[in-house]
Amino acid sequence: MTALRGAAALLLLVSLALPLSRCEQDVPAAPGARAERRVTYTYALSRLEAWEPDSWLAGVAFLWPVPVLVGRNRLRRGWPRTALLAAEPALCALTAATVTMLTLFGELMAGAWLALGAAALWLAAWLVEVGGWVVRRVSSRRHLRIASPPA
Repeated sequence: MTALRGAAALLLLVSLALPLSRCEQDVPAAPGARAERRVTYTYALSRLEAWEPDSWLAGVAFLWPVPVLVGRNRLRRGWPRTALLAAEPALCALTAATVTMLTLFGELMAGAWLALGAAALWLAAWLVEVGGWVVRRVSSRRHLRIASPPA
């Protein structure tokens, strides 16, 4: 699962530099002249500014896998690892919501699809890990069942 998470983190980092959306608009040039078509692209990397708190959400939405991977490798047991594991679906949802906000009125481009795919890949790895943990936990408790008395 670590390899899938690493791939998802790499894909999310790559999507920072790719265009998220494309928007076309007609801009009037001069009275009576034909309108000029202007195309603008939205990049997540261009939204990041260290001194602007408004841009921090975009930074967190695209950069969170790096500290989470480091934390998963450093924390082996205990409540911090459990808290980190519990936060991962919310962080995937944050990524999807941020990409949706940044691309709301435009046509989705490669960066948006890559970011959404990376979040989905991370969530799939999380589901497999948590599902395996639940199955192991339930199967280890089977020996605790009290057998019904013979009739």
